[in-house]
Amino acid sequence: MKEDNMIAYLKNKYILTAFKALLFFAFIHILFVILYAIKMKDIEALNIFNILQFNLLFPQLVGGGAKFFFSYLFLIVVYVAILKTHK
Repeated sequence: MKEDNMIAYLKNKYILTAFKALLFFAFIHILFVILYAIKMKDIEALNIFNILQFNLLFPQLVGGGAKFFFSYLFLIVVYVAILKTHK
């Protein structure tokens, strides 16, 4: 999608409101995951594959330090890929 089209979509108050609501709920979700990880002393709750619930289809993605590392590597790869789509 071209950046001009994206700006036009975000000028639509319904799409902008939905986008803001999505960001709000995502923020609350991550906050609760962090609080849960602290309360339960369970660092594995912060595994990106666990947060995205990939573990429901691929349980082998959760558990162990290397898998935790690769979950954040996955996050960085997705971030960079999205960043590269914008000029």
